[in-house]
Amino acid sequence: MLRRAATAVLLTLAFATQSTICLAFDLSPGRLYSSKGFANSITGARAPAITEYDSAGNYVDTLAVPPTYGSEVRGLTFGLDGAFYAVVLERDYYHYSVVQIDGNGVARVIYRALCNHVSVYLSGQIAAGSHGDLFVALGDSLFAFNAQSGTIKTIFKVYPQVGGVGTANLMSVVTLPSGNLLVADGYRIWEMTTAGVIVRRVAPNQSFEGIFGLAYDADTNRIFVSQYGYTNYQVMSLDGTNDVVLNHIAYSNAGTIALTSSKSLLVGGYQPAGVLDENLNLIGVLQGNVPQLFLAEMPPGRN
Repeated sequence: MLRRAATAVLLTLAFATQSTICLAFDLSPGRLYSSKGFANSITGARAPAITEYDSAGNYVDTLAVPPTYGSEVRGLTFGLDGAFYAVVLERDYYHYSVVQIDGNGVARVIYRALCNHVSVYLSGQIAAGSHGDLFVALGDSLFAFNAQSGTIKTIFKVYPQVGGVGTANLMSVVTLPSGNLLVADGYRIWEMTTAGVIVRRVAPNQSFEGIFGLAYDADTNRIFVSQYGYTNYQVMSLDGTNDVVLNHIAYSNAGTIALTSSKSLLVGGYQPAGVLDENLNLIGVLQGNVPQLFLAEMPPGRN
């Protein structure tokens, strides 16, 4: 079991001017949101965007993120403060910003920082902690932003802490009820503290290949994983206590995943995002504006 503590490296921040921009975008509890990630860059688009859907998956609206913030909107999440947060990667792939969008449709850059070159197109997912902190898995590093102090630290790096496999990019991060985090690179999943100390490796005897997304259901203690797989893109569920695989399905082009308050599992990709029940049966899709690579729901009670 790995328990090496991360070196907390304080980054030098280059804060962007925090001017606010009013956006015609309605943040409503139960609504769903997606972004195109790197697909925005390869199509030549200059206005990164976030798409909004109602709880049934019907298209509602599109928010154009100011291109001065970056070229690609990647991870999306909602904080306990009710604000909407997005990771925006710049075109050089060495800088990123976290943008906050409040309930009045006002966007501002919370922080801008350096990252190691991001070589995987679904790296850049974000999770909100219980104390207003934000955690970003991007490139080979896990970044933690402390909302109270306004500082950001690198709390975990694939090198040298655990050694790299493949591209060694961190892909996903989700928060647990204990306050700990689930973090994955393409081939491994760890539970770790918010200081980057590894508590355990999840399912060490399970072969993963090309992990893209993680989700966790506190009510059933199930961990959901999306991965490239050996022959098919796959989605699976694991018992959170003993790591046993409970279910798995073949799913073409599975990307990142997100669990909604109604226990539906959103599966992103190049096609319209699938909506699965907790038994991994397909029960619907989101409409329009593909690809839908990064996904989030505004939980009930956040406004």
